[in-house]
Amino acid sequence: MTNQLDLFEHSRDVMLRNDVLAALEQRNAATGREALRRLAAEYPADALVPTLEILIRVLEYPVHEHITNLVSGPVTELPSAKAAQIVEQAIREYLATSLGGIGNDIRIEPILRPSSPNLRRVTNAASLPLSNDTSFGVGYAPPSSLERAVLLVADLLRSRPDRGVFEAAGLDYKVMGSRLGEHHRLTLALAFVDRCVHGVDEYFIFKGRIGSYLAERIGTGCEIAINTLDSRDACDESGIYLTVTGLSAEHGDDGQVGRGNRVNGLITPYRPMSLEAAAGKNPASHVGKLYNVLAHRLATHIQASVDGTDEVVVRLLSGIGRPIDQPQLSS
Repeated sequence: MTNQLDLFEHSRDVMLRNDVLAALEQRNAATGREALRRLAAEYPADALVPTLEILIRVLEYPVHEHITNLVSGPVTELPSAKAAQIVEQAIREYLATSLGGIGNDIRIEPILRPSSPNLRRVTNAASLPLSNDTSFGVGYAPPSSLERAVLLVADLLRSRPDRGVFEAAGLDYKVMGSRLGEHHRLTLALAFVDRCVHGVDEYFIFKGRIGSYLAERIGTGCEIAINTLDSRDACDESGIYLTVTGLSAEHGDDGQVGRGNRVNGLITPYRPMSLEAAAGKNPASHVGKLYNVLAHRLATHIQASVDGTDEVVVRLLSGIGRPIDQPQLSS
């Protein structure tokens, strides 16, 4: 095993890649470009060359708008700080919490613009906001055993109570749960950080350790499968799920708003579910967010308060221009 790890660490292509990565970490574009030139000359088919080329170009030609955050709706200047400063601070805190140190390297340029004139009156400060859309919200309770298992795994991957177990795991993960009878199976896509993994064997050790940790906390009857595209016969990073940042976004896998989790943290195609995405919607008048949150909270409250209730589903339908506390329909 020792010889294999030494070969992994010190093979010529890995050394050349590490030269590029070291230059990237030091923000040295010239050294990085030269290191990448050597890598491409000796290993023109190396799978990382296109990705490293993009990263080097970012250093050579800095982009001033890496992330643009559009805020629509009423923006009121406060005596304590400018609205743009508050927006930027909120974005930066979220990125730092969600992405770790990488979040601090992202440049942010908040752009605040008023919404369309006919929608500005829905948030009159002197009265209850009006619904800014005709939409529906759906909530249910209680979660199933499979849903609870998915949420528990997501919470463990997010909070990482045992740092030693997750030392090589990135912050990007997806959890798919399935049930056949009483048997639960959770399939995880979990990005690993390359600088924390010193060989293929160590990668599988880390992966097995995480799988065992999660299985112990979920209980019996639940199977854990992590990064099922991995090749057990892999001899380098091409056969395993390694990333530089710990995020699949570096490979262009960034997803789209509307395809992700609903307000309860799940995507549940076999349950009553709204098609509304909560991300990007203001919490003052956007019923696409408010009614979904309210529906889940109502369902949970009713299920806990009414004896003999096995399942509760709450449905709310809004009407644009109506006060937000007066839905068209509720059931």
